[in-house]
Amino acid sequence: VRRLLPHACYGRVESAHIGEVAGMGQKAPDETAVPMCPVAHRTGRWAFHSMPRSFFQHWSLDRELLILRYQHMAREAGLRW
Repeated sequence: VRRLLPHACYGRVESAHIGEVAGMGQKAPDETAVPMCPVAHRTGRWAFHSMPRSFFQHWSLDRELLILRYQHMAREAGLRW
């Protein structure tokens, strides 16, 4: 995400569960987690948690492609969920 979001992410990285969920208060599956800095994930004005329904449109990101890219990178690195 660091190179995909149009702002400078630096420092700490958090696991952002960006997959679809059935209802409020539920966490998306771990398989849909991608790395994000706190500003993009939780604390910024345009953060995922501030606007989960419009986050991807606002940043011109494809949610499914982003998930697939990080799943592919995790598999290549030998990581499992």
